[in-house]
Amino acid sequence: MALDRIGIATSFANMLKADTSTLYGSNKLLQIIDPNPVNFSNAKVNAKRAQYGLYLWVNDETTNVCRSQNTDEIFTINMRFEAIEMDILAAITNIDHAYERVKLLANTQMWNGLILSQYYSDSNAQIINIDVLASGFPPPKKNENSIIVTEIESAIQIEINRWR
Repeated sequence: MALDRIGIATSFANMLKADTSTLYGSNKLLQIIDPNPVNFSNAKVNAKRAQYGLYLWVNDETTNVCRSQNTDEIFTINMRFEAIEMDILAAITNIDHAYERVKLLANTQMWNGLILSQYYSDSNAQIINIDVLASGFPPPKKNENSIIVTEIESAIQIEINRWR
């Protein structure tokens, strides 16, 4: 998998999906982790099957440093957590725990030097840095069925070194 917009989002999603002990799966913090850019804006969680979801979209690419042999590029992964739940406190708590787990997994990849290397196969590039950026948690909203819908928006910045 190449380290382009889709490849980075898919690699990051695969890393999160691998955490089936806590983060991903039925009866876990998230039932959906979706790197599909189309679903980022049109995402739908489901009250019966998948109450909690994380949707990823890589919208930025910035060339940070350009050298004769290689270039450092920065990609920003926007993350949108969604929950649909009757109990507002349960929705907020679950999304908060999921966000903390995502930050822990991203930081662990960085600190251990793995840096998503097992989730992509791009011989012309490598990830050299992962930073968790700020997040916003707007107040939850009720829909017409008295079901709480809440979401948190956050971002993670991934820096890659690409050889020419």
